[in-house]
Order: sequence, then structure tokens, then C-alpha cells
Amino acid sequence: MKTHTRFLDVTLRDGHQSLAATRMTTDQIMRVLPMVNDTGYPILELWGGAVLDSCIRFLNEDPWERLELFRETLGGPTKIRALLRGQNLFGYQPVADDLVTAFVRQSVESGVGMMRIFDALNDPRNLQTAMLATKAFGGKAEGALSYTTSPVHTTDYFVDFAMQMVDMGMDAIAIKDMAGLLYPTEALDLCQKLRAKTTLPITLHSHTTTGVATLNAIIAMYTGIDYVDTAITPFAGGTSHPPIEVMIVFAEEMGIDHGLDKPLILRAQAELFKIAEELQDSIPNYGKYYKPVTFEDVDRRKVNDILKLVSKLDPPAIEQAIPMVRDLLAGLHYPPFDDKIFEAQVPGGMLSNLHKQLKGMNQLHLMDQIMEEIPAVRRDAGYGATGNSNQPDCWVAGSLQCNGGQSVSDCVRRVQDDLEGRVWTHARARQRRDPQAGDGAKR
Repeated sequence: MKTHTRFLDVTLRDGHQSLAATRMTTDQIMRVLPMVNDTGYPILELWGGAVLDSCIRFLNEDPWERLELFRETLGGPTKIRALLRGQNLFGYQPVADDLVTAFVRQSVESGVGMMRIFDALNDPRNLQTAMLATKAFGGKAEGALSYTTSPVHTTDYFVDFAMQMVDMGMDAIAIKDMAGLLYPTEALDLCQKLRAKTTLPITLHSHTTTGVATLNAIIAMYTGIDYVDTAITPFAGGTSHPPIEVMIVFAEEMGIDHGLDKPLILRAQAELFKIAEELQDSIPNYGKYYKPVTFEDVDRRKVNDILKLVSKLDPPAIEQAIPMVRDLLAGLHYPPFDDKIFEAQVPGGMLSNLHKQLKGMNQLHLMDQIMEEIPAVRRDAGYGATGNSNQPDCWVAGSLQCNGGQSVSDCVRRVQDDLEGRVWTHARARQRRDPQAGDGAKR
């Protein structure tokens, strides 16, 4: 079997955002970026998300200088992807159109070749200005659907939203499963239906928090998805993304030419382990998981057993493959999966930051209680998607309720703004029609 699926790398942006609270410095990144670039990835995600926030607040760095250094190192912007929160830019509240336009223009001029644009509320109006600006100033615009579960977030809902982005003029589409909520049987349905609807390039971006993203990536390869986001160990797995060391073995057993330099990946991995040690204060449970992984360490017999099931493209067979993939990753010393996230729906990048912030406040003992409270807050707020731009609302509200018994109405002003109608309109309308509806979490 052959498909055209290619692997993309997010190690130096979302990898360390998800596992080390975005604390990797420019100097640390530059120790591995030339190697990662030469490995053969067509796209590297290097900027955006929480990078600007972290550079300014915690690292005493200029994020623009970082981006421009990346552009010089890679010989231009073509391979550089950034994540943009739509009308929120890289912050947590919407800004005026002229600011979005100016900011995007500078981003493209400084080195962004492709802008992945998402809105945590899946409102196309919040994508339009950023998309138009990206394309006007010479960049490519990839529209991302923010995956979540609720009574209204069905496969058809996401396909319809993706097609709205196609009609808007996006150059590519991404399935952005930032909390690892995309259950494999739903991944099969979504990938097949979306592939049938558009010829635009499609990327699967799924976090391994719940232990199913690696299987989702395999499903994506079987269903004709063009690209899969991956990361290099030890910034893969856990709340990050499928490990490239594992995905390469699956690709080879499927007959896919991944086009990557395997020895160079292992060289980058060795340097990344040194960087992880330097960042250990920002990595939850540092030293408990992860060890160097070679391609020979991945059991090809188990890989082929999994592929036999997935190749059927049948939901019962997919269900059988879930524990097998989880067992494969556990045997390679990746962190265990967390089923609670199917309920709490906290994105990978937010988990590491929440852990670090609670630790700094001497409130880490509240972590489990907050995770239990967040689904109730989200339900009361109307089932918004849990993207990084609005997830702080849910966890702040959850934290307040755990810490002082306050209700959402007593919470920060941003939550009040949300509830006054800025966001989540469709799901809230459905909730009013069916107040007994659950939150849609399937597992």
C-alpha cells in the first residue's frame, strides 16, 4: 500500500509548549533546528501559540528576533509555520481588524511562510481578517477546525465548518485536536468525510494526551490525509504529539516513503534529551518517563498486528487497536494516557502551563479537583471548544470554584463577556433546547 502522507514537525513549538510550558529558549532551539531542518520535513512549526507570551514574560527574549533568526537559518520562510488564534492573534481576547492586519503583515515579513489560523469557537468571522492579511502579504493560510465534543459538535458540524473555510479561500485545512479528544472511530469518520469533500491539503494535528492520537495518525494515513503533525522524543507523547520515531516504523510497514533522514532524527533526539534535562523544572514528572528510542526499538510485529486491524477501516477493528497502540507506546516509556481528559478537555499546551502555575502558587494539590470542575464550567458556559484562547476561562473558573466556592458569575470579566454572547452561540442555543443534554464526552 502507498499513500502520499508526509510527516510535519512541531517539536520546537508545540512539543515544548505541551511538555515544558513553552520554556525552550532560542539558544536551545538553535542547537537542534539545523538538524531538524536537514531531516527532510516539508514544514516545521516554529512560532505562534504561546511562544510570544513565553518569550516576553518568562525568557526575556524578543519573539520577533527569534522568528527572523529562524528565517535566516532556514534560508527563507517557506518551511516555517506559525499558529495564530484568529482575531485573538497570539493573545486571549479579540483585537481590532487593523491590528490583526498589521501584526500578520509583520509576521509574514519576519519569516512565517504558512499561518495556521484557528478560532477556538469555530466562528469563521474570527478567521477572515487574519486569512486575508496572510494571503495579501505573501503567506499561505491554513484554516484549522477546533475539535471538541458536545451535543452539537458532530462530524457533519466539523465537515460543514471545514467547507466554510474552503469557501473563504483557505489554502489548506487542519483538524486541530488540541486536547486529544478525537476518538479513533470518530477520527475514521471525520477523515473519510472530509477527504471526500475537498482536494485541498489536509493535516491531522492530534495530541497524545488520551493515548489515541498515534492511532488517529495511522488512520489518517489510510484515509488519504496529506500531512500528520509529529514530534521528536522526548518532546513527543504524553500531552504532546505522536512520536516520529514510532510513526516512521508504521509508515515503512505500510509501504510509505516518508522521505526523512532517520540517523539525523536520532542525532536531534540526543540533543533534545540534553535540553529536556536543562528544562526539568518546567516538565511535570521529569525523569519518570522517556528514554532514547531507536527505530529498532519499535516492535514491528506489534506494528503489523495493529495495521491489520486499521486497514479494515471498520469501527470494531479500530476499537480493538486502541489498547494495542497504547501498549506499544507504554513499552517505549512514553507517559501513560489520561482518560480524564475526555471529560476535562484541557489542551496539551494548557496542561503543562496549568501544572507549572499551580506549583508556583503552592496549589498543585488542587489539580485533580480543577480537572473535575472544568467540564461543569464548560457545560454551564455553553460547550465552547477548548482551544488555547478560551480554555483559560474554563480553568480559571474551575480554579475559583475549587479554591473559594465561587460560581462562574463571580469569575473574571472575560468569562462574563463570553456568557453575554460573544461566543459559543450555536452550542448554547442547543443547550437551551435540550437542557438535559450531556457534555458529549464519549469515553
